[in-house]
Amino acid sequence: YLIFKEGINNAITHSGGSEILLNARVQGRRLEMELRDNGRGFESETRREGNGLSNMQARARKIGGELLIETRPGGGTVLRFSGNMR
Repeated sequence: YLIFKEGINNAITHSGGSEILLNARVQGRRLEMELRDNGRGFESETRREGNGLSNMQARARKIGGELLIETRPGGGTVLRFSGNMR
């Protein structure tokens, strides 16, 4: 929950986009979630590893999941989480 709460907050605050899409799917005991915005994106190599992104990745690892962040300037940002449900 907190991973995507932070992701939505980041998209609203920083992306400059007009759309945020959230998809969730359960397959067996596996949860997959994707958050996508159509904002300005950012250079993934030079992104500032502030508390937001690093905390999101730490939370995903703590619950045994994986969080992938895909972004490029002008191309929006996609967060993909996958992990087993308990």
